[in-house]
Amino acid sequence: MAPNHQRLKSEIMATLDQLPADSLILLAEFAAFLRHKVPPADQSEDPIFQLGTQPIADDVLDASVNHDAYLYDQ
Repeated sequence: MAPNHQRLKSEIMATLDQLPADSLILLAEFAAFLRHKVPPADQSEDPIFQLGTQPIADDVLDASVNHDAYLYDQ
């Protein structure tokens, strides 16, 4: 687990420890609502999950690969 992720998890747990019982019940009900009402993200259909992949299959070179060499090695 990444250090920032672990720190965030620790901060959330510390905050939960300070909440009164009625707030924890509301939080649990909200989490249950989200699990049942909000469908999980389908990563195969959302284009945002395809960022960084090659958008099309072809034999054309990517100009960005040679961008610095073109600008500075002339």
